[in-house]
Amino acid sequence: MLIGGALGLALAVVATRLLGGLLFEVDALDPLTCAGVPPVLGAVALLAAWLPARRASRVSPVVALRTDLSAGGCRQGSANAQNPSLDAMATYCRPPTR
Repeated sequence: MLIGGALGLALAVVATRLLGGLLFEVDALDPLTCAGVPPVLGAVALLAAWLPARRASRVSPVVALRTDLSAGGCRQGSANAQNPSLDAMATYCRPPTR
């Protein structure tokens, strides 16, 4: 993460020559902006990853699998002449009966 931050900061310094004319009332190499943007972007990225992970962790794995199976996550089991061992796995892949 530190290497990526250092590379991003170096590229930002290089890009200031191209974007310097577009900035309004901010210096191209403003230390407060250069130091403040990476933590804000990092916090947004962590929040964007944490919220769906927290929501997914509150669902029981059994409920999630049953929902996936009832939505067609697996094919119905059938006799497999080429590989009989797959037929045994297919019986576990059938959606639950209601």
